[in-house]
Amino acid sequence: MTLINKDLHVKWLKLPSLSDANKALARSASVNGSADLLNLDLSKPANLLDNITYQTYIKQSLNIPFSHALALDPCARCICGFLLAEDPGHPLSCSKMEKIGRHDGLVDAARNVLAQAGYIHIMEPHLDNGNRTDIKVSHPLLGGMLNFDMSVVRAYLPSRSKESAEETLFAAHAKEAEKCTKHAKACEQRGESFLPFVFDSMGACTATLRRITSHIADTATSVGRRFCPTARQIRQSLLIALHKGNAAIVDKCLSMANIRAPKPQRR
Repeated sequence: MTLINKDLHVKWLKLPSLSDANKALARSASVNGSADLLNLDLSKPANLLDNITYQTYIKQSLNIPFSHALALDPCARCICGFLLAEDPGHPLSCSKMEKIGRHDGLVDAARNVLAQAGYIHIMEPHLDNGNRTDIKVSHPLLGGMLNFDMSVVRAYLPSRSKESAEETLFAAHAKEAEKCTKHAKACEQRGESFLPFVFDSMGACTATLRRITSHIADTATSVGRRFCPTARQIRQSLLIALHKGNAAIVDKCLSMANIRAPKPQRR
């Protein structure tokens, strides 16, 4: 599998003519967006990305239209009315697009990994404030209950373009803070802990998530599990679910968009 080169993105950041969107995507890729997809065990069918999923990932990385038809029709509009030529990555942040499928895919991947690592888990537990987290887990080495909540944000936020371009993982860090504000206090009142699972749409994850996956891998090893996933293997499982979810969102958006088919040329 050929992936966008990390060092190339670092060089792109030095180009003075680079747009804010491309800077944000380059920052995401230069951190860890591509690195964790390297060295996949391709003997496992679950680790294979189909062509559409892979193309969606590459096109998002390069900030180019997800469909050739969009390049031929500069007036194409999303179902929400947005002019797609103004922002190639719009489908991933369109308010009209249902993203529950991507979220559920990530939650299922996380649940499988936690089960393999020996964690006892409860799905969508209710908190006293009426909110719910995605997963609550217990483990002999935790010494208590730990709540996780999954979230994906677009790597580039048009409404916060300067911050997205200048601060690495700006959108992901902002979502982490939002999740902690929403859930941390309610979890503490129950004597439980809370940690956010946040990816950006490129697949880059925050330092918090990387620490979580490392801890999960370490606890699996400590209790002598027959299958002990490494931290990278855990993130790879989550990333595969993320990119498949991205592809499904983009495919649905394009199928509903107002794209005029180009007229055949006369010979």
